[in-house]
Amino acid sequence: NHCPEFHLLTSQGSNENSWFSLLSTKGKVENAVIALSFDHLSIYRPGLLLCDHKDRKFFESIFQSLARYTDKSSSWSVTIDILARAMVNTSLKVEKDKLSIVEHDMIVTNAKLI
Repeated sequence: NHCPEFHLLTSQGSNENSWFSLLSTKGKVENAVIALSFDHLSIYRPGLLLCDHKDRKFFESIFQSLARYTDKSSSWSVTIDILARAMVNTSLKVEKDKLSIVEHDMIVTNAKLI
């Protein structure tokens, strides 16, 4: 059973050597998935992800509210709609790199191409 293409969502700052547990864990996951040697692997690293869900934590709620009013250009936050458009656009490319790490600014740029 061959899966030629895989898309992974982590976050901005993912790095296995990070002192922050969450970013370190995400970096380790990225490296483990890279080691699986997919024909095409896209890793998305958005900044603050803006979404509506019931289980938001206190500080997450504060940062999301702040971002919705102050980050109109998506320089440090991104809606799930923008992220989804960028992921679709990346998956529809005819020529793909073996590994593509899509940082926050490229997520915003790629979303505008659709």
